[in-house]
Amino acid sequence: SSSRKATRRILVFVGIIVIGYGALDELTQPLVGRTRDGYDLLADSLGMLVGMAIFLALRAFMLRRGANR
Repeated sequence: SSSRKATRRILVFVGIIVIGYGALDELTQPLVGRTRDGYDLLADSLGMLVGMAIFLALRAFMLRRGANR
C-alpha cells in the first residue's frame, strides 16, 4: 500500500541521516582529543535498527488495534 511505501521511504531517509550523523561524529572525534572507533558507528547503526523495529512493531499493533474497534 502507499502507506507502507511512505513508511519505508521515511525509514530509509532516517537511516541515512542517523548513519551519516554517526559517521560525522566519528570523523570529528580527533578534534576533541578522542579516537575514532568503527565499533561506535556500528553500535549507533544497530541502535537505529532496534529503534526502527520497535517503531514498526508498535505501529502494527496500533493499526491492528484500531482496525478491531
